Amino acid sequence: MRILFVVTGNGSRSNFITGHKMRYDKAGLSGTDTSSILVAEYLANNGHEVVVAVEESGDNLKEDRNNRGYTFNPGKEIVNGVTYTYIPNLEGIEDVNFDILVNCLWFGEYDNLNAKIKRGVFYWCHLSWGYYMAELKDYAIKHNLKVGYVNISKWAREHHLENIKYLEENIPTVYETVIPNPMTLDVMKEVLDKKLERKHKKVVFPAQWSRGGDVALKAVKELGWDENFVAFDYVNLGNGIDKETLFTELATSDYFIFPQYTPNEHVYKDVHSCAMGEALGMGVIVVSYPLGSHEEYYGGYYYKLDFPPNIDMERMMSERVTHEPKMDYIDNIVEKVKQIEENIELKESMRDKSISYIFENFDIKKIGPMWIDFINKF
Repeated sequence: MRILFVVTGNGSRSNFITGHKMRYDKAGLSGTDTSSILVAEYLANNGHEVVVAVEESGDNLKEDRNNRGYTFNPGKEIVNGVTYTYIPNLEGIEDVNFDILVNCLWFGEYDNLNAKIKRGVFYWCHLSWGYYMAELKDYAIKHNLKVGYVNISKWAREHHLENIKYLEENIPTVYETVIPNPMTLDVMKEVLDKKLERKHKKVVFPAQWSRGGDVALKAVKELGWDENFVAFDYVNLGNGIDKETLFTELATSDYFIFPQYTPNEHVYKDVHSCAMGEALGMGVIVVSYPLGSHEEYYGGYYYKLDFPPNIDMERMMSERVTHEPKMDYIDNIVEKVKQIEENIELKESMRDKSISYIFENFDIKKIGPMWIDFINKF
Protein backbone atom coordinates (compact mmCIF):
# COMPACT_ATOMS: atom_id res chain seq x y z
CA MET A 1 0.00 0.00 0.00
CA ARG A 2 0.92 3.66 -0.33
CA ILE A 3 0.66 5.33 3.07
CA LEU A 4 0.81 9.04 3.91
CA PHE A 5 1.60 10.25 7.43
CA VAL A 6 0.58 13.81 8.27
CA VAL A 7 2.54 14.89 11.36
CA THR A 8 1.74 18.38 12.60
CA GLY A 9 2.82 20.56 15.52
CA ASN A 10 6.48 20.41 14.44
CA GLY A 11 7.02 23.57 12.41
CA SER A 12 9.41 24.86 15.08
CA ARG A 13 12.18 22.34 15.57
CA SER A 14 15.95 22.74 15.90
CA ASN A 15 16.50 21.07 12.52
CA PHE A 16 14.52 19.78 9.57
CA ILE A 17 12.79 16.46 10.23
CA THR A 18 14.03 13.10 8.93
CA GLY A 19 14.90 9.79 10.56
CA HIS A 20 18.62 10.52 10.25
CA LYS A 21 18.42 14.05 11.63
CA MET A 22 16.33 12.73 14.53
CA ARG A 23 19.00 10.18 15.39
CA TYR A 24 22.28 12.00 14.75
CA ASP A 25 21.92 15.53 13.41
CA LYS A 26 20.58 17.95 16.03
CA ALA A 27 16.85 17.49 15.39
CA GLY A 28 15.10 17.59 18.76
CA LEU A 29 11.76 15.86 18.19
CA SER A 30 8.67 15.09 20.23
CA GLY A 31 7.42 11.61 21.07
CA THR A 32 4.79 12.01 18.35
CA ASP A 33 7.42 12.93 15.75
CA THR A 34 9.70 10.10 16.82
CA SER A 35 7.10 7.34 16.96
CA SER A 36 5.67 8.42 13.59
CA ILE A 37 9.10 8.10 11.98
CA LEU A 38 9.75 4.69 13.53
CA VAL A 39 6.39 3.29 12.43
CA ALA A 40 6.80 4.79 8.95
CA GLU A 41 10.24 3.18 8.62
CA TYR A 42 8.90 -0.19 9.71
CA LEU A 43 6.08 -0.07 7.18
CA ALA A 44 8.50 0.98 4.42
CA ASN A 45 10.78 -1.91 5.36
CA ASN A 46 7.81 -4.26 5.02
CA GLY A 47 6.89 -3.43 1.46
CA HIS A 48 4.75 -0.32 1.80
CA GLU A 49 5.50 2.97 0.04
CA VAL A 50 5.54 5.61 2.76
CA VAL A 51 5.60 9.41 2.76
CA VAL A 52 5.84 11.53 5.91
CA ALA A 53 4.55 15.10 5.53
CA VAL A 54 5.46 17.62 8.25
CA GLU A 55 4.83 21.30 8.85
CA GLU A 56 6.90 23.74 6.84
CA SER A 57 8.80 26.17 9.04
CA GLY A 58 8.81 29.92 8.57
CA ASP A 59 11.39 31.55 6.32
CA ASN A 60 13.42 32.94 9.22
CA LEU A 61 13.78 29.54 10.88
CA LYS A 62 14.64 27.86 7.58
CA GLU A 63 17.26 30.51 6.90
CA ASP A 64 18.72 30.03 10.36
CA ARG A 65 18.98 26.29 9.77
CA ASN A 66 20.57 26.83 6.38
CA ASN A 67 23.12 29.15 7.97
CA ARG A 68 24.05 26.30 10.32
CA GLY A 69 24.54 23.98 7.37
CA TYR A 70 21.22 22.14 7.64
CA THR A 71 19.34 21.43 4.42
CA PHE A 72 16.07 19.81 3.36
CA ASN A 73 14.78 19.01 -0.12
CA PRO A 74 11.06 18.11 0.14
CA GLY A 75 10.12 15.03 -1.82
CA LYS A 76 13.79 14.08 -2.29
CA GLU A 77 14.73 13.36 1.31
CA ILE A 78 14.58 9.56 1.65
CA VAL A 79 15.78 7.90 4.86
CA ASN A 80 15.30 4.19 5.62
CA GLY A 81 12.79 3.96 2.78
CA VAL A 82 10.65 6.89 3.97
CA THR A 83 10.22 10.02 1.83
CA TYR A 84 9.81 13.36 3.63
CA THR A 85 7.92 16.42 2.40
CA TYR A 86 5.69 19.27 3.58
CA ILE A 87 2.02 19.67 4.41
CA PRO A 88 -0.30 20.40 2.61
CA ASN A 89 1.11 20.47 -0.93
CA LEU A 90 3.38 17.41 -0.69
CA GLU A 91 6.14 19.10 -2.68
CA GLY A 92 8.24 16.73 -4.76
CA ILE A 93 5.74 13.86 -4.53
CA GLU A 94 4.71 13.04 -8.08
CA ASP A 95 2.05 10.43 -7.29
CA VAL A 96 -0.37 11.85 -4.71
CA ASN A 97 -2.65 8.80 -4.72
CA PHE A 98 -2.51 6.95 -1.39
CA ASP A 99 -4.39 4.04 0.13
CA ILE A 100 -4.12 5.18 3.75
CA LEU A 101 -3.83 8.60 5.39
CA VAL A 102 -2.50 8.60 8.96
CA ASN A 103 -3.32 11.87 10.71
CA CYS A 104 -1.23 12.20 13.85
CA LEU A 105 -3.32 14.79 15.72
CA TRP A 106 -3.67 18.49 14.97
CA PHE A 107 -4.74 18.42 11.33
CA GLY A 108 -8.27 19.14 10.18
CA GLU A 109 -7.89 20.78 6.77
CA TYR A 110 -8.37 17.55 4.86
CA ASP A 111 -9.75 19.19 1.72
CA ASN A 112 -6.62 21.34 1.40
CA LEU A 113 -4.33 18.32 1.46
CA ASN A 114 -2.86 17.57 -1.97
CA ALA A 115 -3.60 13.86 -1.75
CA LYS A 116 -6.25 11.43 -2.94
CA ILE A 117 -7.02 8.74 -0.36
CA LYS A 118 -8.61 5.52 -1.57
CA ARG A 119 -9.17 3.19 1.39
CA GLY A 120 -9.01 4.71 4.84
CA VAL A 121 -8.04 7.54 7.13
CA PHE A 122 -6.46 6.89 10.54
CA TYR A 123 -6.65 9.20 13.52
CA TRP A 124 -3.56 8.40 15.62
CA CYS A 125 -4.23 10.30 18.80
CA HIS A 126 -1.20 11.10 20.95
CA LEU A 127 -3.19 12.89 23.64
CA SER A 128 -6.16 12.07 25.87
CA TRP A 129 -8.40 14.40 23.86
CA GLY A 130 -9.03 14.75 20.15
CA TYR A 131 -9.35 17.47 17.55
CA TYR A 132 -11.38 17.98 14.37
CA MET A 133 -13.71 15.01 14.80
CA ALA A 134 -16.41 16.61 12.64
CA GLU A 135 -13.89 17.31 9.87
CA LEU A 136 -12.67 13.72 10.04
CA LYS A 137 -16.23 12.43 9.81
CA ASP A 138 -17.09 14.69 6.88
CA TYR A 139 -13.94 13.73 4.98
CA ALA A 140 -14.52 10.01 5.47
CA ILE A 141 -18.13 10.25 4.32
CA LYS A 142 -17.29 12.47 1.33
CA HIS A 143 -14.68 10.03 0.01
CA ASN A 144 -16.29 6.79 1.23
CA LEU A 145 -13.35 5.94 3.51
CA LYS A 146 -13.07 3.58 6.42
CA VAL A 147 -11.78 5.16 9.65
CA GLY A 148 -9.12 3.78 11.97
CA TYR A 149 -8.79 5.19 15.49
CA VAL A 150 -5.42 4.44 17.05
CA ASN A 151 -5.05 5.05 20.79
CA ILE A 152 -1.59 4.78 22.31
CA SER A 153 -2.71 3.50 25.72
CA LYS A 154 -5.75 1.99 27.38
CA TRP A 155 -5.86 5.00 29.68
CA ALA A 156 -6.09 7.30 26.68
CA ARG A 157 -8.78 5.13 25.10
CA GLU A 158 -11.01 5.64 28.14
CA HIS A 159 -10.97 9.36 27.42
CA HIS A 160 -11.63 8.83 23.71
CA LEU A 161 -14.73 6.67 23.98
CA GLU A 162 -17.01 9.62 23.23
CA ASN A 163 -15.05 10.44 20.05
CA ILE A 164 -15.06 6.81 18.94
CA LYS A 165 -18.81 6.54 19.55
CA TYR A 166 -19.40 9.75 17.56
CA LEU A 167 -17.52 8.35 14.57
CA GLU A 168 -19.21 4.94 14.80
CA GLU A 169 -22.63 6.61 14.78
CA ASN A 170 -21.83 8.54 11.60
CA ILE A 171 -19.48 6.36 9.53
CA PRO A 172 -20.25 2.84 8.25
CA THR A 173 -16.88 1.30 9.10
CA VAL A 174 -14.76 2.35 12.09
CA TYR A 175 -11.96 0.22 13.53
CA GLU A 176 -10.16 1.16 16.71
CA THR A 177 -7.16 -0.24 18.54
CA VAL A 178 -4.54 0.41 21.21
CA ILE A 179 -0.91 0.39 20.06
CA PRO A 180 1.97 1.66 22.22
CA ASN A 181 4.66 3.96 20.89
CA PRO A 182 7.99 2.39 19.87
CA MET A 183 11.32 3.83 20.98
CA THR A 184 14.58 4.41 19.14
CA LEU A 185 16.24 1.29 20.49
CA ASP A 186 18.86 1.16 17.74
CA VAL A 187 20.50 4.35 18.99
CA MET A 188 19.88 3.46 22.62
CA LYS A 189 21.82 0.22 22.13
CA GLU A 190 24.66 2.04 20.36
CA VAL A 191 25.07 4.34 23.35
CA LEU A 192 24.66 1.65 26.00
CA ASP A 193 27.31 -0.46 24.28
CA LYS A 194 29.81 2.36 24.94
CA LYS A 195 29.45 1.59 28.68
CA LEU A 196 29.73 5.24 29.66
CA GLU A 197 30.32 6.08 33.30
CA ARG A 198 27.15 7.05 35.16
CA LYS A 199 27.59 10.06 37.46
CA HIS A 200 26.11 9.56 40.92
CA LYS A 201 23.56 12.26 41.86
CA LYS A 202 23.42 13.65 38.33
CA VAL A 203 19.77 14.52 37.69
CA VAL A 204 18.45 14.95 34.14
CA PHE A 205 15.14 16.45 32.99
CA PRO A 206 14.64 15.26 29.37
CA ALA A 207 10.93 16.11 29.05
CA GLN A 208 9.34 19.42 28.13
CA TRP A 209 10.38 21.83 30.87
CA SER A 210 6.75 22.91 31.32
CA ARG A 211 5.88 19.44 32.60
CA GLY A 212 7.54 19.86 35.95
CA GLY A 213 11.06 21.13 35.38
CA ASP A 214 10.71 23.89 37.98
CA VAL A 215 9.51 21.51 40.68
CA ALA A 216 12.22 18.97 39.85
CA LEU A 217 14.90 21.64 40.10
CA LYS A 218 13.57 22.80 43.48
CA ALA A 219 13.80 19.24 44.78
CA VAL A 220 17.31 18.83 43.40
CA LYS A 221 18.41 22.05 45.12
CA GLU A 222 16.92 20.84 48.38
CA LEU A 223 18.96 17.65 48.00
CA GLY A 224 22.05 19.73 47.30
CA TRP A 225 22.59 18.06 43.92
CA ASP A 226 21.93 21.00 41.60
CA GLU A 227 25.57 21.25 40.50
CA ASN A 228 25.01 18.26 38.21
CA PHE A 229 21.46 19.08 37.06
CA VAL A 230 20.89 19.11 33.27
CA ALA A 231 17.73 19.67 31.22
CA PHE A 232 16.80 19.22 27.58
CA ASP A 233 13.64 20.34 25.86
CA TYR A 234 12.89 19.51 22.24
CA VAL A 235 11.14 22.86 21.80
CA ASN A 236 14.46 24.64 22.43
CA LEU A 237 15.48 25.75 18.93
CA GLY A 238 18.96 26.82 19.92
CA ASN A 239 19.99 23.49 21.43
CA GLY A 240 18.86 20.66 19.22
CA ILE A 241 19.12 17.34 21.00
CA ASP A 242 19.17 14.40 18.62
CA LYS A 243 18.71 10.91 20.03
CA GLU A 244 22.41 10.11 20.16
CA THR A 245 23.12 13.25 22.20
CA LEU A 246 20.09 12.74 24.42
CA PHE A 247 20.84 9.10 25.12
CA THR A 248 24.47 9.91 25.90
CA GLU A 249 23.28 12.32 28.60
CA LEU A 250 20.79 9.78 29.91
CA ALA A 251 23.45 7.06 30.02
CA THR A 252 25.57 9.24 32.30
CA SER A 253 22.66 10.38 34.52
CA ASP A 254 21.46 8.92 37.79
CA TYR A 255 17.89 10.24 38.22
CA PHE A 256 14.97 11.70 36.27
CA ILE A 257 12.49 13.45 38.58
CA PHE A 258 9.21 13.94 36.70
CA PRO A 259 6.52 15.85 38.71
CA GLN A 260 4.20 16.45 35.69
CA TYR A 261 3.20 19.83 37.13
CA THR A 262 2.86 22.80 34.78
CA PRO A 263 3.55 26.51 35.47
CA ASN A 264 -0.20 27.22 35.30
CA GLU A 265 -0.81 24.86 38.24
CA HIS A 266 -2.16 21.98 36.18
CA VAL A 267 -1.14 18.34 36.46
CA TYR A 268 -0.26 16.89 33.06
CA LYS A 269 -1.17 13.22 32.64
CA ASP A 270 0.71 11.64 29.78
CA VAL A 271 -0.86 9.03 27.51
CA HIS A 272 2.50 7.32 27.03
CA SER A 273 5.53 9.47 27.98
CA CYS A 274 8.29 8.48 25.62
CA ALA A 275 10.63 10.67 27.69
CA MET A 276 10.02 8.44 30.68
CA GLY A 277 10.43 5.27 28.63
CA GLU A 278 13.68 6.47 27.05
CA ALA A 279 15.08 7.34 30.48
CA LEU A 280 14.18 3.91 31.85
CA GLY A 281 15.66 2.23 28.78
CA MET A 282 18.94 4.07 29.35
CA GLY A 283 19.07 2.97 32.99
CA VAL A 284 18.02 6.23 34.63
CA ILE A 285 16.17 5.96 37.93
CA VAL A 286 12.79 7.61 37.33
CA VAL A 287 10.78 9.16 40.16
CA SER A 288 7.23 10.18 39.25
CA TYR A 289 3.54 10.05 40.12
CA PRO A 290 1.37 7.11 38.99
CA LEU A 291 -0.68 9.24 36.62
CA GLY A 292 -1.99 8.77 33.09
CA SER A 293 -0.51 5.69 31.47
CA HIS A 294 2.53 5.44 33.75
CA GLU A 295 1.36 2.37 35.63
CA GLU A 296 0.00 0.82 32.45
CA TYR A 297 3.33 0.97 30.64
CA TYR A 298 5.99 1.46 33.31
CA GLY A 299 4.50 0.14 36.54
CA GLY A 300 7.11 -1.68 38.61
CA TYR A 301 10.02 -0.04 36.81
CA TYR A 302 9.95 3.46 38.30
CA TYR A 303 9.67 4.80 41.85
CA LYS A 304 6.17 6.03 42.61
CA LEU A 305 5.73 9.24 44.55
CA ASP A 306 3.14 9.58 47.28
CA PHE A 307 0.79 12.45 46.54
CA PRO A 308 0.98 15.65 48.61
CA PRO A 309 -1.41 15.97 51.57
CA ASN A 310 -5.07 16.90 51.07
CA ILE A 311 -5.29 16.06 47.36
CA ASP A 312 -8.68 15.24 45.87
CA MET A 313 -7.63 11.81 44.60
CA GLU A 314 -10.91 11.07 42.82
CA ARG A 315 -10.36 14.07 40.55
CA MET A 316 -6.65 13.41 40.26
CA MET A 317 -7.08 9.85 39.05
CA SER A 318 -10.06 10.41 36.74
CA GLU A 319 -9.51 13.73 34.95
CA ARG A 320 -7.40 14.21 31.84
CA VAL A 321 -5.81 17.30 33.34
CA THR A 322 -6.33 18.52 36.91
CA HIS A 323 -5.86 22.02 38.29
CA GLU A 324 -4.16 21.41 41.62
CA PRO A 325 -1.83 24.03 43.19
CA LYS A 326 -0.95 21.58 45.98
CA MET A 327 1.20 19.62 43.52
CA ASP A 328 3.87 22.32 43.73
CA TYR A 329 5.42 20.24 46.47
CA ILE A 330 8.85 18.70 46.97
CA ASP A 331 8.95 17.13 50.45
CA ASN A 332 7.74 13.79 49.09
CA ILE A 333 10.28 13.91 46.25
CA VAL A 334 13.19 14.61 48.57
CA GLU A 335 12.07 11.88 50.96
CA LYS A 336 11.68 9.33 48.15
CA VAL A 337 15.14 10.00 46.73
CA LYS A 338 16.71 9.70 50.18
CA GLN A 339 14.94 6.36 50.65
CA ILE A 340 16.26 5.13 47.32
CA GLU A 341 19.79 6.16 48.26
CA GLU A 342 19.55 4.06 51.42
CA ASN A 343 19.32 0.87 49.35
CA ILE A 344 21.81 1.11 46.51
CA GLU A 345 21.59 -2.60 45.73
CA LEU A 346 17.84 -2.33 45.08
CA LYS A 347 18.40 0.86 43.11
CA GLU A 348 20.91 -0.80 40.78
CA SER A 349 18.63 -3.80 40.38
CA MET A 350 15.81 -1.46 39.32
CA ARG A 351 18.14 0.15 36.81
CA ASP A 352 19.05 -3.14 35.15
CA LYS A 353 15.47 -4.37 35.23
CA SER A 354 14.11 -1.25 33.55
CA ILE A 355 16.60 -1.43 30.68
CA SER A 356 15.59 -5.01 29.88
CA TYR A 357 11.90 -4.20 30.17
CA ILE A 358 12.01 -1.29 27.70
CA PHE A 359 14.01 -3.24 25.14
CA GLU A 360 11.65 -6.20 25.39
CA ASN A 361 8.41 -4.22 25.11
CA PHE A 362 8.94 -1.09 22.99
CA ASP A 363 10.95 -2.43 20.08
CA ILE A 364 9.50 -1.46 16.69
CA LYS A 365 9.95 -5.13 15.74
CA LYS A 366 7.29 -5.93 18.35
CA ILE A 367 5.05 -2.91 17.80
CA GLY A 368 5.34 -2.74 14.01
CA PRO A 369 3.37 -5.98 13.43
CA MET A 370 0.47 -4.44 15.36
CA TRP A 371 0.37 -1.71 12.72
CA ILE A 372 0.55 -4.25 9.92
CA ASP A 373 -2.39 -6.18 11.37
CA PHE A 374 -4.44 -3.00 11.73
CA ILE A 375 -3.65 -1.77 8.22
CA ASN A 376 -4.65 -5.15 6.79
CA LYS A 377 -8.23 -4.44 7.92
CA PHE A 378 -8.36 -1.79 5.22
